[in-house]
Amino acid sequence: MDHTKDQSSISRTEHNEATRERRKLPSPQFKNSNSTQNKIMDDDPNLHQGRKRSQAHVEGNWLTHVFIPINLNQNFQKILNAIIAKLNQIPDSKTWYSLIDDNLAAQDKKKTEISLHLSLTRPIYLKTNERREFHEQLKKAIMDVELFEIYFANCATLSNDEHTRGFLVLEVGNGHFLLMNLLERVNSILDQFCLPKYYEFPRFHISFGWCLMNPSEKSKNDIPSSSGFIPEKVLQTINDDITMNDIRKTSWEVNDVNLTIGKTTHKICLKSQT
Repeated sequence: MDHTKDQSSISRTEHNEATRERRKLPSPQFKNSNSTQNKIMDDDPNLHQGRKRSQAHVEGNWLTHVFIPINLNQNFQKILNAIIAKLNQIPDSKTWYSLIDDNLAAQDKKKTEISLHLSLTRPIYLKTNERREFHEQLKKAIMDVELFEIYFANCATLSNDEHTRGFLVLEVGNGHFLLMNLLERVNSILDQFCLPKYYEFPRFHISFGWCLMNPSEKSKNDIPSSSGFIPEKVLQTINDDITMNDIRKTSWEVNDVNLTIGKTTHKICLKSQT
């Protein structure tokens, strides 16, 4: 018997097994994958005054919003915050929170103006590879729209689509037609990306206060609106107040449209009038 040959065979076998062990790769970790196993982030309502996400955050989906920034000086901030304070003094009123205070807390303390949003889209979601193209197409669609002015007419109440939050808003009066023209251009881009459009009969507005709602309070109308979470007489009193005249007489120039994707905001300037 050739023991040398047997030992050589055993050595080769052990070497091959050791090589296979070294070549084993770790199990794949899909940390940054866009697969269906994307990570869903936790969202604790207790950290956000009871607010809940309407859609859970998924990695690879980028929350997107197209809006017009409306800047408010300190005088208008005081007027609108005074309205919120009055609502909270009404017996059995819902608890109202100021979006003005929320904005002030989030920005540089040296700034005195705040910017509220006049929405041209619902909250929508883009995939990672769609972000640049969406920005470019939106810019092409609206960059030749000339600057224009709008005026706010009255306070009104609206709700989100899920009827979990109610909002106190300033609703646009004069300038509505010009906003519709801008909205049509935005909608054309939403169509290209198969995204939901803004409301069919939009009520252009800025929200300056909010409250939590019970979904059973939903309106029977197609447009999310109030169904009594502020008494009609109270709302009428607010609109009849002399301080509302200061708001109605003020023109607000629409100079640009903002596109926010995730935490990045792109400013798209409108065309200067010649």
